[in-house]
Amino acid sequence: MSLQRHFSSYRCVLLPVISFAIIMLGQGYFNTFVSIKLHSTGFETITVAFVVAAYFIGLVIGSFVVETLLSIVGHTQAFTLCACVNVVTTTLLSLTTTFWHWLLFRALMGACAAGLFITLQSWLLLSSTPDTKGKFLSLYMISLNGAQGCGQFLLKAIDIDHPLAFLSFILLAALAAVPISLVKRSNWIITPVKKNLLPLFKEVPFGVLGCLIAGMIVNGFHTLGPIFGSQIHLSMSQISQLMGLTILGGICLQWPIGHLADRLGRLKTLLVVTAIVLAITTILSLHALLPYWLLLLLCVLFGAFSFTLYPLSIAYTCDRFPKEQSVYIAGSLMVLYGLGSILGPIMSAFPMQHLHPSMFFLNMAVLSFILLAVGLWKMRKVPSVPILPTKTPSDPSPEEEFKEAEPF
Repeated sequence: MSLQRHFSSYRCVLLPVISFAIIMLGQGYFNTFVSIKLHSTGFETITVAFVVAAYFIGLVIGSFVVETLLSIVGHTQAFTLCACVNVVTTTLLSLTTTFWHWLLFRALMGACAAGLFITLQSWLLLSSTPDTKGKFLSLYMISLNGAQGCGQFLLKAIDIDHPLAFLSFILLAALAAVPISLVKRSNWIITPVKKNLLPLFKEVPFGVLGCLIAGMIVNGFHTLGPIFGSQIHLSMSQISQLMGLTILGGICLQWPIGHLADRLGRLKTLLVVTAIVLAITTILSLHALLPYWLLLLLCVLFGAFSFTLYPLSIAYTCDRFPKEQSVYIAGSLMVLYGLGSILGPIMSAFPMQHLHPSMFFLNMAVLSFILLAVGLWKMRKVPSVPILPTKTPSDPSPEEEFKEAEPF
């Protein structure tokens, strides 16, 4: 592929990815800020947990309605709408400390997050070809994890009791609407399909289970990682280092693994990544025998591989369906990822509290083993879908098929 054609294939997704990264920078900061702010205000830990759970409940509910929204207004307008609703809800949150208000508005923000996630995922899927799908989805994870990881540093720069604590996210959410507004209205035809996860699971059990378990592992780490650090007596500086480097580690292999999946096949790549996550989490469950530097290194490797499970599972699942169903698939898989985000912390929290901190990573090892077993069973039944190294002459290029996505 020539340099000009290579650039053209990415031009149609660059502005949406930039907008997504901007709002995720604010959301990564604000999601952590919420727990700290409520705790400092005097809310009990269980109350804070309910508010955090409300966000993920909204994420699941929002995943059911985003497809209809996209079919009515299109991708550009749907993204802008979700960003604007974030501006309004954050402004309202700054004016209240009532529990029920926070519960409602955080659920609404979770629904908007589903809109942002599914809009960009489906945009990338619809703009991709078989030999670029993995790399395109790696852009999604790089922008998500990179922005959310950098957003954590805003906590050190902003006083949580200062109005700027809310205003910073408001400004970033508003700014995120600018780059994507420079993209012409897409004319992809979106036909809403009633979400039924059972047929999807029967058709692609490995991909569907991969999204569910990815949510359990990744968001289980986000939620309980600091508690794990505290239980094994790490200092606050070490906990911050552990969390930050693990999240940033999640960026490192997104592009290489996405490229590898495009060339070697997504089933084989997903199996290898799952096996590596299983090995790393098993070793991490023996953390008491590990020096801190080795614990830190293994956590970085854990982030580098485990954070690729979700985009690989999406790409693998979408290979089994026509491109026109990309929005339906992305929405259905987001539902599963959201459910995993709710179940993962709950499944790990109880054994961590009543048995041993090592159950944090041991639980992830068990989940990885289950996913690997299903994948090996699936590999025996159905061979991996081959990924064409190049497009056939009849395949339109992204820049030809989606000219409407070019900027003015």
